[in-house]
Amino acid sequence: MFLKYRLISILLFISTSLQAATLNIVDGHLMGAYNVNVNGTLYDVSFQDGSCVNLFNNCSDFTFNSIQAAWDASTSLMNQVFLGDFDTTPSLSNGIESSEGAFHTAYASAENSVDVSLFYNRDNSGQPDQVYALSFYSYLDLTTQEDATWAVWSPTVVPVPAAGWLLSSGLVGLLCLKRKKTSI
Repeated sequence: MFLKYRLISILLFISTSLQAATLNIVDGHLMGAYNVNVNGTLYDVSFQDGSCVNLFNNCSDFTFNSIQAAWDASTSLMNQVFLGDFDTTPSLSNGIESSEGAFHTAYASAENSVDVSLFYNRDNSGQPDQVYALSFYSYLDLTTQEDATWAVWSPTVVPVPAAGWLLSSGLVGLLCLKRKKTSI
């Protein structure tokens, strides 16, 4: 019985370690990331300029629908994506041309306004990175802002081969346990 739980623990460890956030870097610029873990669910994120109206189906189609979920997503950006040079040099990120960058995760909208959780990435000048919540005009185009861009989130699609591999590994492990039990 102990061996069974140990095998299950090992398989869970392997499956979670295989799904770490992967940065999407093009020509030295951070365009986003894949497999960002937000409270146990994996998401892909891309950094895009534009307005909420243009990027989120008339500012109504958001991946996260509460301040807490959007806050957690912004915190995941800070802890999993913005590491090393991308943390200390925000201008290496798509949509940012400044020493500080605001990455907006939209979660709700009302008449002409959008509510966002914002990850504020600062260079290494001594000020800490932070997560904020705020509202602003939904037609504001962040393309014109040197220090702001959108974090556009979507659920990660787990490739069938990876899911099949994990399922097969688990079944093989259970079969081995069953064989060992019957041979005793």
